[in-house]
Amino acid sequence: MEQRGASRDGVSSPGPILADARWLAAIDDAYGARSKRLSLAGVEIPGYVVRDLRGRRAFHALPDTLPDADAALLAEAGAALRAAGFAEAWIDVGRRGAEFGSRERVRISPILDLTPGADAIWRGFRDKVRNTVRKAEKSGFSVSDDPQALDAFHALYARAMDEKGVAIRSKDFFRAILARFGDQATLYTPRENGELRGGVLIVRNARQAAYPYGAADEAGKRGGATSLLLWHAIRDLCARGIESLDLGPSSPGGGTFRFKTHLGAVPLERRYVDVLAPARAPGPGAATPSAPKIGRLERTVGALPRALRIPVRTLLGRFGRIL
Repeated sequence: MEQRGASRDGVSSPGPILADARWLAAIDDAYGARSKRLSLAGVEIPGYVVRDLRGRRAFHALPDTLPDADAALLAEAGAALRAAGFAEAWIDVGRRGAEFGSRERVRISPILDLTPGADAIWRGFRDKVRNTVRKAEKSGFSVSDDPQALDAFHALYARAMDEKGVAIRSKDFFRAILARFGDQATLYTPRENGELRGGVLIVRNARQAAYPYGAADEAGKRGGATSLLLWHAIRDLCARGIESLDLGPSSPGGGTFRFKTHLGAVPLERRYVDVLAPARAPGPGAATPSAPKIGRLERTVGALPRALRIPVRTLLGRFGRIL
């Protein structure tokens, strides 16, 4: 069995974009030495190590690196990581999961097929998407791919993530992605009367592309900035012969998920199993899971003024899953 992805030196390979070794190099650049390659009999699983707020270590394999996992291999991985003192170890096993008897998480990412070409993709957009792009074009947004916009974009992105109440990835991480992927990473940004209104980061290799991060302020949202930027990215990727664009995980039923599917993207389910924890069987009379409750930490952070919230959320971005 062979690992799918990039080579050890971080040079792009024809493998899946999310398994590209340059992600690990960027994590190491921004957050310190985190990358770890789990070497087993006949296969190498690339990933990174994080700690939770209690100091426990967790291993996260890069997505799309182990599509042909079997129970014996996962058991071997679990034994090696348990012996190394890990508390959790999450490995992407594709669309399978329950058959391994481990605790699992499901992430669903809409994938846009780029092989038909830009004109066919445009015709495949829902009417609402096409109208939003036309509206943004008429509103006077000027689109740039100048990486010098990173500072302004990251400030906008941090405010947007703060409003959502989620961890913020550091500016150093974004800078490392741009540096490691080089001309295969593009930050598209729109300006309106000189004011930056959003941004979309696209990374690619020889065949695939991914949209890992993006944000827009209220004026950008009203003006359709993200739709316009993605249309620019799609045209550029099609011109380069890129075959697919992973639009990133979204919750089915949510507005972001609907927007991505309205572009013509097809949902792809990835299942991650924790090879150190067995699945929990629901007890008799178990209630239907409810929406997650806001924890004590989030209540505490949310009560801070924004000037303090953003640095705290950026610090929290060092803990838990990064990609």
